[in-house]
Amino acid sequence: MAVIGRIRQRSTLLIVVIGVALAAFILGDFLKKGNRQEVNIGVIAGEKISVIDFNNRVEGYVEMQERSSAERLNADDVFNIKQSTWNEIVQDILMGEQYEELGLTVTVDELNELIRGEDPHPYIKQNFSNPQTGEFDAQQVAIFLENLNNSNVVSPEMRDNYLYLEHLIKKDRLMNKYFSLISQGYYIPTAFSKADYEAQNEKASFRFVAPTFKSIPDSTIALTDADYQAYYKENKFRYKQEESRDIEYVVFNVRATAEDRSDLEKTVNDLYEEFQDVSAIPNFINAVSDRRYDSTWYKEDQIPVGIVSRIENLEPGAMVEPFFENNAFTFAKVMDQMSRPDSMKASHILITYQGAFRADPSLARTQEEAQALADSLMEVIKRRPSKLEELAQEFSNDPSAADNKGDLGWFRDGTMVFPFNNFVFENRKGAVGIAETPFGYHIIRVDDKAKYEEKYRLAQVVRNLEPSDRTFQTVFLEASEFATKNPDNASFNAAITENGYNKRSSEKVTSMINKIPGLEFSRGIVQWAFLDNTSVGDVSQVYSFDDHFVVASLKAIHDEEYQQLEDIKDNIKPLVLREKKAEILMNKVESALATTKDLNALAGQLGVEVETVDAATFSSPNIPGYGREPEVVGTVFSMEPGSISDAVKGTQAIYVIQLDNIEEAGMKNDFSREATAMANQFRTRIRRDVPKAIEDANEIEDNRYMYY
Repeated sequence: MAVIGRIRQRSTLLIVVIGVALAAFILGDFLKKGNRQEVNIGVIAGEKISVIDFNNRVEGYVEMQERSSAERLNADDVFNIKQSTWNEIVQDILMGEQYEELGLTVTVDELNELIRGEDPHPYIKQNFSNPQTGEFDAQQVAIFLENLNNSNVVSPEMRDNYLYLEHLIKKDRLMNKYFSLISQGYYIPTAFSKADYEAQNEKASFRFVAPTFKSIPDSTIALTDADYQAYYKENKFRYKQEESRDIEYVVFNVRATAEDRSDLEKTVNDLYEEFQDVSAIPNFINAVSDRRYDSTWYKEDQIPVGIVSRIENLEPGAMVEPFFENNAFTFAKVMDQMSRPDSMKASHILITYQGAFRADPSLARTQEEAQALADSLMEVIKRRPSKLEELAQEFSNDPSAADNKGDLGWFRDGTMVFPFNNFVFENRKGAVGIAETPFGYHIIRVDDKAKYEEKYRLAQVVRNLEPSDRTFQTVFLEASEFATKNPDNASFNAAITENGYNKRSSEKVTSMINKIPGLEFSRGIVQWAFLDNTSVGDVSQVYSFDDHFVVASLKAIHDEEYQQLEDIKDNIKPLVLREKKAEILMNKVESALATTKDLNALAGQLGVEVETVDAATFSSPNIPGYGREPEVVGTVFSMEPGSISDAVKGTQAIYVIQLDNIEEAGMKNDFSREATAMANQFRTRIRRDVPKAIEDANEIEDNRYMYY
């Protein structure tokens, strides 16, 4: 049982303490805002997005996802849906304005063609495919749409899913039209496609000398503030930033004490005494153990060592007294002994129905209809067992049946759902029958069984050692006292040092991250750091987690458009060093060039070798051994054969180049292939860059951090 769950149920003191702290926190924030009602989660290009509308949309998507997966979503999944919902709303509004200005629409006839036409939209093909073959089934679409408003056939949930699918199809169609319009406006003159052809096919051969930056040890360079300022000024555009926070925090772990262990040991001993006289053992275990009763059969070498080593004779009724291992107390009893196959082999046809576990949500078959179909197929297979494979491909709702014809192969005893496993165990090879499970009705044929071996079934009571309510409260009060006595960053850090706590920190935390790295489920701390009334130096309330508490302090706010020099000084040091080395080497190379234009003589003066490059192209500006050098290769293609360049600053060295030869690209009059390639590149960029450009061009007020 989770620690927090127990605390919430049984710890009156802690609830009062937390309640008072929370009330003070909320009331203070309420009064500070002057009873101001915040109702908009954001404003996009002037259009207000209400919290209610946003939450309704999120809830709809959550319900849709949970129906589809047949599982409840966890907190991370819900957060991700909220994020994607916001992004969808932003795109819908901004792109919607574009469509409206251009008069783009999707007509009823056009939508009908995308759904019912000869070549329907991919979304339709994906959602209306034959489960046996995986192929699109147009008849499914027709039947579904005919019954769209018939709740006896199409449930309200299925109808909602379809209408959302229709919305996505219209949205995709509009976007394709929009991008197509932009693509049609992209014209590539012949001169451009010819230049692209030449950039790929002209080949340059050249020699060069290049004293590298790494030839100067870092230790010989003394950087000044002016050096940093000069680099920062020239490259400031590279350091644009999103608003962020630096947070420091202390984790107060809740761990079980010796007293907790002693109390649990007494409880377990009492349970053991009671266990010896219990008749309904599975019910007893499910009521008192941290692990549910397990009816699995185990071979002797599969029984946990802690249990088998404490039993003299493995026979029904043998007891294992309480022992402590792996942070838990355990006691056990041998329930049964039986000779069973280690593994079994079977084939089946699964007939599911609406509401069965993991059944296709679009399936309209009732349980009664499923049972009737299973009985009918059973009669056929009884007469001709070999028909199972053929019928499995046609009727089975097991997705794997299309490939394996219902053959499940070998499986270990106990791995299948109990009614299925039990049928195969209890029946002889070749037997055919029906077993009902949460998945539906299984028509089963027993194909084979492995050698029988002695197996045992155990009853185990396991009680994990967890912090008690008392321990939980003690640690909470310690964290609460720390937060109360140290309300600012200075006292926060002083108390950490004094008490020997381990301080952790997280820098550049942005407003919409789900958690601080290394701290699960810490969204609340991120929200606190971005509140209007949270200032640098403030210390937070106590935040409770599953097995620890956290107190945080806001160390810094980064709300400038660009990162400040003092914040990135350490990060840019290698780059500033490179600039300084480039300056030193540039002076050295230029001085050498003033005395000679001979490449060999230059190499001697600079202490380097003359190197050669053959067949360099403008479109691939790489130099072997040096990497990508666009400035250098660009210079090469601007030179005349036989000429020597001035000093050229590259990314790895200072270069002096002597061009030996340019091999012209072959004669060609048709550059349509190059034009097509350039157009395709442009189309790819459209889908990636246009929505972002539109978003950047509009004003977006994002208040999400205030609400989740």
